[in-house]
Amino acid sequence: MPEHRSDAEKEIRDAVVARLRMARPNARIIHEINLLDGLVRCDVMAVDRSEIVTVEIKSERDKLDRLETQLDAMRRTSHTAIAALHRKFIPQDQIEARATMPRIDFMKYDQIVWWYPGAQDFAEAHHPAFCWKEPPIENGIQNPLPPEAMSLLHAGEMAAMCANLGISTPRKANMKQMERALRWSASGRDICLQICGALRARTRAAEADDPITTLEATE
Repeated sequence: MPEHRSDAEKEIRDAVVARLRMARPNARIIHEINLLDGLVRCDVMAVDRSEIVTVEIKSERDKLDRLETQLDAMRRTSHTAIAALHRKFIPQDQIEARATMPRIDFMKYDQIVWWYPGAQDFAEAHHPAFCWKEPPIENGIQNPLPPEAMSLLHAGEMAAMCANLGISTPRKANMKQMERALRWSASGRDICLQICGALRARTRAAEADDPITTLEATE
């Protein structure tokens, strides 16, 4: 476990990873991955063959001051963005009103929230707020990634993506030029599969499952 990671965060992270492995058994789990060219860092990412799920974790020792920005970045680069929050952050007024699906004010209506720890007694076991909702399976079926997901790639990965798809680019093309060529010539399906394949095969991931080859990722 990295030195900067508290026991409180590790507890939630372990629960999140276990849940993701149940929901997406074929996905590669990657920790601490940069989004939007490094403007935001995502805590956990699950990359399946044609789907990306991102999760931001807030333990009882954290604050929520950056959560809105983080969730926005995750929505702009993945199929599904999830907030895994310690239950101390449930707004008091929603607790008193026995809200079915409590959420923070700035969250979008469809935001998935995993409250941790989960159900603490029999009554909560039947309360939807404490039943961890799975990432919608339809999000990763014939559904292109958001346009800014391409920012997840390194320059070498984007060059390989162009080569894999037979897309010509200027000599010594920079990332903006390659991105422009891909957007013009490649389909949403091709871009999604190539991005997922590159992330699954990436070897320069400090904390992640073993790489999965691009061939396996796009079969």
